[in-house]
Amino acid sequence: MRPSVAILGFKNLSSRQDTAWISTALSEMLAAELAASEQLRTVPAETVARTKIDLGLSDVESLLPAALPQVRKNWQATS
Repeated sequence: MRPSVAILGFKNLSSRQDTAWISTALSEMLAAELAASEQLRTVPAETVARTKIDLGLSDVESLLPAALPQVRKNWQATS
């Protein structure tokens, strides 16, 4: 079984709305590059987004270690 990786996203710190799209583009490009190596399984962006909403993590800048078991359990249920 390949290890899994999830791209949780990037935050636009510039406060410029015209550059907000870059955070999404970076996440998508990074996920595509990691998946292309076939060494890792990437968690789909839709699953990441749903998990962040379900666990109330949509506005956090980083995950606390205590949240990781919840995230893992959520993703195992959907895979």
